[in-house]
Amino acid sequence: MTTRNPRNMIKESERLKSFSNWIYRKDSSVSCTAEKMAKAGFYMISDDEPDTVKCFVCMKQLDGWEKEDDPFIEHKKHASYCPFVKFGKEEKDLTLLEYLSLSEEMETKLLELKHQDDIKQLEKLREQLVKKLAQKDTESKRS
Repeated sequence: MTTRNPRNMIKESERLKSFSNWIYRKDSSVSCTAEKMAKAGFYMISDDEPDTVKCFVCMKQLDGWEKEDDPFIEHKKHASYCPFVKFGKEEKDLTLLEYLSLSEEMETKLLELKHQDDIKQLEKLREQLVKKLAQKDTESKRS
């Protein structure tokens, strides 16, 4: 499974490239086009998951897209806290300061997620250690 690096998805043009296997093709009956997905801040996280997307800033993942879904409205509905959603602008309309702010928010979120993963791993290691210590304690009591 090939996953995409969120840091490479800060540019709309890169997000759009990620939709090469998008389930909906551009036509008049489709609201949920690759172009609109990229404009709304989303990218396809993997070619193996045909309609799972992630926001490059808030990292919100969404799937189950219908052709009539509006990507920006769905983004706002599921992640109103997202700085990209709060700006309410397309990439081309962002100021340099806003663009840099989004980059900082993305890096903060990535660090937060990494920190959460590290804590989970440490908790698993602690549980394993507690089990080993309990086993050794039980064995020493038997001797």
